[in-house]
Amino acid sequence: MDPNFATFLEHFGAQLAKLGRYYSPQLHGDCDLKVEFGRSYVRRPPPDFVEDGSVAVGALLKALQKKGGSVHPAWMEAAHARRACTRRHTARWRAKQSATSSFISELPKASMSRLDTWLQAKGLVDQGAAEAKYVLFVTRDGADNVVWYDEGLRLMHVLEADFRWVVTDVKRAYKPRGNAIMDGDECDVRFILRSQPPPGDGTRQAAAVGLHDALSWPVARQQGEQAQMPSVKKELMDAGQALSLKHERRRTFRSNEAGGILSRVQVELTEYDAQARPAGGRFPNFENYHDLQLRIPADVLLTGDSGSTGNLLESVWSLAFEISNVIQNQCV
Repeated sequence: MDPNFATFLEHFGAQLAKLGRYYSPQLHGDCDLKVEFGRSYVRRPPPDFVEDGSVAVGALLKALQKKGGSVHPAWMEAAHARRACTRRHTARWRAKQSATSSFISELPKASMSRLDTWLQAKGLVDQGAAEAKYVLFVTRDGADNVVWYDEGLRLMHVLEADFRWVVTDVKRAYKPRGNAIMDGDECDVRFILRSQPPPGDGTRQAAAVGLHDALSWPVARQQGEQAQMPSVKKELMDAGQALSLKHERRRTFRSNEAGGILSRVQVELTEYDAQARPAGGRFPNFENYHDLQLRIPADVLLTGDSGSTGNLLESVWSLAFEISNVIQNQCV
């Protein structure tokens, strides 16, 4: 057995056992295992490894070799510290904070054609027209909500944030990007066992107050000009309650063949137009990117014995790193 998978199985299996004891569909909602692909980052890295407010894997490894020391595993999951601040403020802030990691689920544009080829080679069939919706992330009264709107900007539903039973990030080995020594081309993998709390009628109605008309098309769109994204209600922006707005176009792929891990997995390829990091009552940035996710219903993991569950997780693990290799253009 791969020793990396053995470590993963020990950690993941312990949390899965807790899920089996405490999970209730009525209380926790639908539950699944989600696999994401992207880059693992460190936040608030140690000051010794910071230059101009950022740190990359290549630079961190070189600094460690020069110092001949060791570093906390969370720091080794670094690729870039995304907090932009002055050197003086950085030192003062990080003196009080410990390092944490985050994960950015985003595909390199150069990998899209390779993924299309892989999907076809595996016999994964596109399930039809892409599902499109707008997703607004808001925080109010100490609670975070995910608000979904259809293409006509009509409110669909309001959900609480996912409840995560376990999150495991796996940092791939550093893969140099051409002559660059700072940032690499490795594709990291995140495994999330999560449930989506079902909103009660009272929660939904309370959360929807002021949100049913939170999105509208700007005057430019109404006059026939092109607008990339709808506008968010001024009250939400001024109060700092709107955190981000995304337009999602999701394609779903499934295998028509019986047996094997692919028959149990739903593959989702999503294109996003996104605005985030509000400042001065507006979203100053616009991004377009893709991500790829695998989804496996949790009941598949809960209905078998420990041996069959371990075998299934090992198959998911192997599939995840096969896809990771495709994304980072590494032959296996």
